[in-house]
Amino acid sequence: MLWRVVVFVAALLAGIALFSVGGAWRMWPLQIAGLALVIGCIFAGFRWSLRQYKPPPIKPASNPAWSMRDEPAPGQSEPPTSGS
Repeated sequence: MLWRVVVFVAALLAGIALFSVGGAWRMWPLQIAGLALVIGCIFAGFRWSLRQYKPPPIKPASNPAWSMRDEPAPGQSEPPTSGS
């Protein structure tokens, strides 16, 4: 895990340096390479952060409501009637 962070930071710094040197010397291939490194690092960082967040699993209900639609709820003698 630590080597991934080191590679990420090194690639990000190299991309920033390439982009700035390419801009100073007006060499567009260096700028494109630096911009590609920076965008790649941002993309990889977002993928890593999304992979780290995992929502808790949904637990099924112990007494699901729709499985016993035609039966009365516990404690009732007959199902409720519609309209009256």
